[in-house]
Amino acid sequence: MSALALLPDGLKEKLMETQEKRNEFRGLYESVHSILAADALRLFNDDIISKKALKRRDDAEAGSHVPGLQEQSSDSSRPEYYFRELQSLLSDSPALKGNFLVDK
Repeated sequence: MSALALLPDGLKEKLMETQEKRNEFRGLYESVHSILAADALRLFNDDIISKKALKRRDDAEAGSHVPGLQEQSSDSSRPEYYFRELQSLLSDSPALKGNFLVDK
């Protein structure tokens, strides 16, 4: 995201055809860029813990419930949310398709 954000405006216009998409990308970049390093580490740690809890739940009985997991998965500040948003923006920009879209 940083590499795309630092491109000259003319090149951004060629890569992302609409002003709306450029604004969405800028908003996503600013949201991610504003996260402090310590907060980013906490978010990634929470994401790892959440995924481990989900795996344990899947390995346990189908009807069991892991407290806090459902609430955490809907949190829009999670790294997964940012990844999905970036992936969506990239997939909507034909000039950016290709090597930028990677599986997690």
